[in-house]
Amino acid sequence: MGDVLRRGRRSGCTRDPTNGTVDFHRGSASGIYLACHFLGRIVGSVVLGQLFDRAGWTACVAGFGATLAAAVLLAVRLTLASRPGQVSQHTD
Repeated sequence: MGDVLRRGRRSGCTRDPTNGTVDFHRGSASGIYLACHFLGRIVGSVVLGQLFDRAGWTACVAGFGATLAAAVLLAVRLTLASRPGQVSQHTD
């Protein structure tokens, strides 16, 4: 089993020892996460920097607070949407 795991790591996939399934997407998920993380940091610093230059410290803090509130609302919405058995309130 150890040889299978070592070969799997070299080829970019991982093997779950409990059921033998292969996960090829772990590296892709990590790369996408890192790209989004750094892109978000760049965009956030540019936007908040411009807000600070144009409107001052108070506006920069308010912009950060608004961004944080939007992130919390998005997290709550995604959490509620992912629960099985919940009826969606969204109507088209």
